[in-house]
Amino acid sequence: MNKPGFYGWKLVVTVFIVYLLNTAFPYYGGSVLNAVMAEDLGFSRSALGYGFSAFILCMGLTSPMVGVLVNKLGVRKTLFAGGLVLTVGALSMAAFTASELQYWLFFGGISGLGFSLGGVIPVQSVVTYWFKRRKPLAMSIVLCASGVGSILSIPILNNIVAGFDGDWRMGWYFVAFTSALSAFIALIWVRNKPSDLGQEPDGGALSVSEDSDDDALPGAAPVYQSAVSWNTADAFRTRASWLIVAAACAYTMVFNVCIAHGVVHLRDQGIEDAMTANSVGLLIMSSIIGRLGCGTVGGRIEPRLIWSGGLLALAAGLFVLYITTANWQVYVYAMCAGIGFGASYVSMANIMGNYFGPDSFAPLLGILTTVTCVVGALSPALAGISYDQLGGYEPAFNTFIGLALVASVGIALAHPPGRD
Repeated sequence: MNKPGFYGWKLVVTVFIVYLLNTAFPYYGGSVLNAVMAEDLGFSRSALGYGFSAFILCMGLTSPMVGVLVNKLGVRKTLFAGGLVLTVGALSMAAFTASELQYWLFFGGISGLGFSLGGVIPVQSVVTYWFKRRKPLAMSIVLCASGVGSILSIPILNNIVAGFDGDWRMGWYFVAFTSALSAFIALIWVRNKPSDLGQEPDGGALSVSEDSDDDALPGAAPVYQSAVSWNTADAFRTRASWLIVAAACAYTMVFNVCIAHGVVHLRDQGIEDAMTANSVGLLIMSSIIGRLGCGTVGGRIEPRLIWSGGLLALAAGLFVLYITTANWQVYVYAMCAGIGFGASYVSMANIMGNYFGPDSFAPLLGILTTVTCVVGALSPALAGISYDQLGGYEPAFNTFIGLALVASVGIALAHPPGRD
């Protein structure tokens, strides 16, 4: 049992709420709002894809900075800044967007920066600081926030738009409110490290010997955890780190295509509007299964193996998305792609902390996020170009399916550094 007063699980609830508000409404909800906006303003599919690419690219390019800020300023101040920047981006989308350039700047640039500051790097870092043996469970709970949030955000934003006669701008005003709320919660209740409150990771109840290289749950097959924190240069000299980068790029590219083009592709296929709008929620809701499943078995099965299975599921999901012509196939697509994304998402966080140590986590994740976002930003744009210039999504979808399959094999071979 935890020591009385251990703040870690209270922090999990707090960060869960902050992460929910910072991801579900601006990004996942934004995919629905932007689809309506593109139709209203007459944007091409390429222009729609460029906006998502700009969002991802901005998030990626600023990630090393965010990693430094987490170490220098702490998670609390970084999340607070992220909420404020997201508020500015949402207000700009609501009040000023009338052209493609404005859409790229406000959604892609400003909101992308806010998403970086208020998103995955500080959130995963604070969990890594507060938990060791219970990290897979704590991480999976926190990373379920965007999935739970999508269940709430998609119908809320749909109802707001419908209630104002299709005015997508009112949806962005609501996103501004949720982003400001996240900044307030982060400032008041987030705490950076256990030592700030005189506590220890996991509440000190499950301390680990400093001489141990492994950290395995009692009675379970051991899962490797480094006893030391690597420096950045040494970490990126290992074969495992480059296989991790490749797998992260692959799952990011596939998922970004699903988010940016899934709704409009399903409409092209004749799927009814209500189902296409709900497909994003179904996708993210399904990812909860992958995230919680990864958290449940993450202390018993190496994350690289879970991640390999997740990439296979993503490849299957993208294939089903392409061929979908009936509502029941939408559920199959969402289940496969969602579970695959959820498993990949949590596995990446777990494997980085396990292989290279908690103190190295934020700067390493910052660099990894930059690489994956720069590469991942290509997929929405390439899919849009494929549709506009080549007459459909088939060339792009086939390419991304192949990448996911190759990456699945690669990450399975990403053994812990020094054990190759």
